[in-house]
Amino acid sequence: MNKIYTHKSPFFALFQFKMLGYLLLVIGIYNSLSTDYGYIFISLPGLLLASLSDGIQIDFEKKLSREYISIAWIKFGKWNLIPDTDYVTVYIQNLSQGMNMVSITSNNPSASYKISIIGKDESQTDAGTYKSKDAALKIAEQISKKFNVECINNIKIAD
Repeated sequence: MNKIYTHKSPFFALFQFKMLGYLLLVIGIYNSLSTDYGYIFISLPGLLLASLSDGIQIDFEKKLSREYISIAWIKFGKWNLIPDTDYVTVYIQNLSQGMNMVSITSNNPSASYKISIIGKDESQTDAGTYKSKDAALKIAEQISKKFNVECINNIKIAD
């Protein structure tokens, strides 16, 4: 694992902006090929919007973490100090999305695996959300080795 750990989130909160970017990109390229080359300038903001992503970065040497939003290859976010680490834990995060209409009710549950760095002052620093149990356990072990602390698997309790 490198000096700076970067985890791109599998769940992107600004999905509508990404879709708008793809739409502008397609419209700009199509219109520039068929009518006027000036439409290529519509593609540039579309390309930037389509490249949006978010995630978490951890700098192990400086003990800093941040949640970032990335446009193209540039990441924006405020670095926060990670307090003295007590342990690293992996647990299941259950999400439920409900939808209600006049006479129809729907509930779509899903589970993801979350890694947290717990400080000696009982503070919690997120280190990523994973769809795969094995990937989450592997990364949690690597993070715990970097901080020289114990890795606690709370997935076993929930299974």
